[in-house]
Amino acid sequence: VYPIPAAAAEDAKARYDEMPFSDSVLSALMGPFKPNCPKTVLHDEGKDSEKSLKIHNGLANFQGPSYALAKTIQNWRCSLARESTVVSSNITPSCCTESVFHVAAAARVLRGMKYRFAPLTYYEPEWASNLMTALLIYDLCYPDSPANPQTHLDNPLELFSSNGVHSGFWRSPYESETIGKAAYFYGIFN
Repeated sequence: VYPIPAAAAEDAKARYDEMPFSDSVLSALMGPFKPNCPKTVLHDEGKDSEKSLKIHNGLANFQGPSYALAKTIQNWRCSLARESTVVSSNITPSCCTESVFHVAAAARVLRGMKYRFAPLTYYEPEWASNLMTALLIYDLCYPDSPANPQTHLDNPLELFSSNGVHSGFWRSPYESETIGKAAYFYGIFN
């Protein structure tokens, strides 16, 4: 759970508003597909402003409560540590690793999401590893990186979204939890 750029939230809403007829049918049969509308957290004493945050729920129910708690604690610790040291904690893209693709159901869902639900995608592990290494070097070496405690952030959670590689989830028109069945179905044939 972290803030995303307002442009990503607006794009997700626009994609939902322009839902193709075929997605309406799929939603009726296998859904409903809920809109990916991040919650707005107001800034400046409850007033909506440019500093208000769009909060994206990136947790999946199948990961379970222990995973959600672990990620929350990790984010909390990173936010605390950033007060005095450089902290690199970028969101990584979905990858087609052996540990994911050896579970047939997970492989089918990822393939189906990439095939049918643009802009969702996944990456080869080598590509993602190289990208995340580049982001780590950026965070450690460049003084204007959000990882640097000297760089102003309006909210500590911006540390996690500033250089996030979201695999299309921030701009997807639908909540990922609601398209799982349809993605699985499409993944069978791809």
